[in-house]
Amino acid sequence: ICAKDLDGRFLFVNREFTNMFELERPAVLGRPADEVFAADTAHKIAVNDARVVATGEPLHEAELVLQDGVLKTFSSTSFPMRDAAGSTYGVGTISTDITEVVRTNATLATLVARQAAILELFQRALAGTELPALMASASRLLAETTDSPIAHVLEFDAATAMMTVVGAWGTVPPPSTPWRPDAGALAWRAIRSDIPVTVEDYSKEEAGIDGRLSASKVASTAAMLIGTVDNPFGVAAVHDSRPRVFSPDALEF
Repeated sequence: ICAKDLDGRFLFVNREFTNMFELERPAVLGRPADEVFAADTAHKIAVNDARVVATGEPLHEAELVLQDGVLKTFSSTSFPMRDAAGSTYGVGTISTDITEVVRTNATLATLVARQAAILELFQRALAGTELPALMASASRLLAETTDSPIAHVLEFDAATAMMTVVGAWGTVPPPSTPWRPDAGALAWRAIRSDIPVTVEDYSKEEAGIDGRLSASKVASTAAMLIGTVDNPFGVAAVHDSRPRVFSPDALEF
């Protein structure tokens, strides 16, 4: 993920961006693309950004990138970043490695839906949407993109080890007050893990059982850390009454 201002200077790059291009963040931020990439790559970036700014619409494309001697396919979405007044002040880009998806002829529908969900949340956040409404949208989009009937977004207070539901979607009523999860609870395990935590058969869980999920006959569930282990915002969780295996790849956002 990256974001640039109208002059093409990088405002933000995430860790995957710097890892992929073997760059240090200070060497990228504040610099235009032609000071970071080769001339042909920088030109393509400038052309795409100019198109997004001119049309005011997202631009979706698949592109080939040579990385460590391997040709990889990326699905990229560039979109206008707007302030609360609706004025465009830059361009954001979300790219996802779809090499394996292409190789196996798998559908791109889930991937496109995920990018659209991230795009919607990002644009609403930039427009100044209040946190409760933003988290409600996040829960709905999380449920839709993972094909799950129930989704919750939990905020974690590291000082007290308490969690609070800040977004919910589906039929299971979330706790109305903050609570401290047990050490074996799904949410607690997720807050301490860099990878999603999945449970294929919730009835066999022995610790940290959520009575609301059990009463609603939830069969399978998954929880993902929002943020980092060192600096967590909280947990995103999805639940399903159908027995299923949540693919780790499908849970990465």
